[in-house]
Amino acid sequence: MKYSVVAKKASSKEYLSCDNRSTFQLMCSNRIELARKPVKCPTCQSKPVAVILYGFPAFSSDLEQKLSAGLISLGGCSLSGDDPAWRCATCGQEIYRKAPFTFGTDGPQEQ
Repeated sequence: MKYSVVAKKASSKEYLSCDNRSTFQLMCSNRIELARKPVKCPTCQSKPVAVILYGFPAFSSDLEQKLSAGLISLGGCSLSGDDPAWRCATCGQEIYRKAPFTFGTDGPQEQ
């Protein structure tokens, strides 16, 4: 099966394309999941790590200042259900909120 995917490499601001599944999985293997917002980026150790704001924001001077300072990053209007919660303002690493529980046939279990 052929995959034609374009993905953003977290360690840079360039977009990479790949033609097969294994290459795509390798490029996306830098997924980071944390239970809470980190103070520093786990990839490049820089500050700040921005909260990703989804939806259609009401722009204000306060929002513009937080965007400029790297405290907030815009995530767009379309949600997939598996979206990152935070983004490094320096390297662009996206960080996902780790789910505290998984649901299996035996009910909820801690991870």
